[in-house]
Amino acid sequence: MENMTPIDQNASQLGTNIQKQTGIWYSTWYANKGAYHWITGHGIGSSSQMLGDVDSDGKDDAIVYFAQTGEWYASLSNGNGFNGFTRWIGGHGIGSSKQMLADVNGDGKDDAVVYFARTGEWYVSLSNGKGFNGFTRWTGGHGIGSNNQVLADVNGDGRADAVVYFAQTGEWFVSLSNGNGFNRFTRWSRGYGSSSNAQMLADVNGDRRADAVVYFANTGEWHVSLSNGNGFNPSIRWIRGHGIGSTRQMLGDVDGDGKADAVVYFGQKGVDSGSWYVARSNGKAFENFYLWKVEHGQPSKYNNDKGSSWQGLGKIYGHTSAYAPVVFSPHEGQWRALPPDKYGKPNIMNTWEAWDIKYRPYTLGEYRAYDTQEAAVIDEHLRMITKAGIDFLIFDLTNTLDTDEGYITEGAKVVAERIRIWNSNKENTPVKYAIAVGGMQYTGNPRTLEQEANSIWNQFIDYFGTDNYYHLDGKPLLVSYSTYTQRDRWTTARINKSATSRFNLQWAQGSVPDTENKRQVPLPSEYGSYLGWGYPQGSLPNKDVMVVMPGWNNRVHMFRYRYDNGVEGNFYSIKGWERVLAQQPRMVIINSFNEYLEHTGVAPADTSGVTDAFSISLGQRWSNPDFYWNMTVEYNKRYKGIQ
Repeated sequence: MENMTPIDQNASQLGTNIQKQTGIWYSTWYANKGAYHWITGHGIGSSSQMLGDVDSDGKDDAIVYFAQTGEWYASLSNGNGFNGFTRWIGGHGIGSSKQMLADVNGDGKDDAVVYFARTGEWYVSLSNGKGFNGFTRWTGGHGIGSNNQVLADVNGDGRADAVVYFAQTGEWFVSLSNGNGFNRFTRWSRGYGSSSNAQMLADVNGDRRADAVVYFANTGEWHVSLSNGNGFNPSIRWIRGHGIGSTRQMLGDVDGDGKADAVVYFGQKGVDSGSWYVARSNGKAFENFYLWKVEHGQPSKYNNDKGSSWQGLGKIYGHTSAYAPVVFSPHEGQWRALPPDKYGKPNIMNTWEAWDIKYRPYTLGEYRAYDTQEAAVIDEHLRMITKAGIDFLIFDLTNTLDTDEGYITEGAKVVAERIRIWNSNKENTPVKYAIAVGGMQYTGNPRTLEQEANSIWNQFIDYFGTDNYYHLDGKPLLVSYSTYTQRDRWTTARINKSATSRFNLQWAQGSVPDTENKRQVPLPSEYGSYLGWGYPQGSLPNKDVMVVMPGWNNRVHMFRYRYDNGVEGNFYSIKGWERVLAQQPRMVIINSFNEYLEHTGVAPADTSGVTDAFSISLGQRWSNPDFYWNMTVEYNKRYKGIQ
């Protein structure tokens, strides 16, 4: 038995009359807990994007401005998205240098304000809640030669004032609003922030007066000059080292305590791309910054490289006064948002929208996105899977266990519990589950596999018991996704392997081609050694285990057409199942039930949303939603001799 693969050995120990077994990979990372895409098509070609409560309902709305026509369009927030946009005014601000939103007359509605640099004129178009009224001139000669212009209520009377900053002298001039115009400007500070890279106004100490805040890019220093209602007090450094390398700096009350916090966004390519960091205000300083959101606003292989050109903060939800992070993508006119208090990554809230998944699976009588933790959806999947003669699921936890807020693992736990309930009903055909991990692919450390094995044992087997966990050769099955090199490194590592020894450890081929070893496919001696993934030549013939998959596209230049010789589904049938029927192996693994992101799913789905030419050429738009599932059911029944 020296030259046998692990599956060979298990088969030999179990005897030659093993009942044929079919497993299917199952994804537990679909979140559908709220809208991430708030509107699409709003602001394409716009010159400025803003957030402000223009209808006084307590929720900030998405406003865009078009420089050529002076048109302003508003998309009102409904608390879970932005409604269809409408034109609120035209001809307002043509030739202006800056456009802003703020409540300048104190009626609770943000107004459209423009500034003309050459004349220092400020024009205001008041909001009536359904549109912007005709614009009027509120002041002139204010800010000529200034480097920045901001609207904020600096004296605490409920009306936003016109503030300008001069970089050379560090002077700040304020023109207070009287509700009908801006009064004669006065100097509120001198020599403050003259070498700063960003200047902002917000109430950072909670006294209802906006304060002057400046940011220095080289040192990440934020200096604050508190408003006393008649001027800005001497400045104090509130934090150092916050935001170095960031592309945008903002102020907003992200925790709802009434004090604006210092927020930075990293938009350039690199490790921190799409990351948001916050330094909260305690009223006297900005506390140590922390990572708030990630992968929000940056291009990604999972969202068709939809990056953002504008990032902002707004009170868009209505149920909270805290500011949420909002981004705008110009090509699609798409606005995306995350709640301020949860979901550190977009996919944790709404995987379908965050990763732009075009497939819509058939779910409870309709084609729609679902959440992995929906009990009725899980039960429907179990009915389908058992009716097809499939014996066990392999939960795909190869990308994460406890990172990403553990949401993939938590989804797997919910499915495991539903399997327990399912199997407790004697009228149901029983089904079991196993788990695949893959942390070693990221760390390259053999100890990672041991740590993951221990975690799986504690979180699943100890908690849910072993009755519903799939066993191979008397031990719970654990699959590790890794490259050849990583597998060999673990095999030869002199480490404590007591965690994996409790499992029957098998492998999933981690990379095709394997970039570490330049190998395109497993060697013939390894054909029965893998329980999933990456077979560009189709299923590898073996008497013990064979893997069938319909094709895939993992977005990193690794893909396999679902078509073969121009025929839809031929790769899955001719180079997959037909080979299985010829070999009659003891085990078949299907990649996969519902992996729509990498396009290996076979469960019924509406694929009409797949419109790009490359995906269509890969066969990722099916002729009918049931095409691959019907094939799966038919072939598996033939393989197992089920009538």
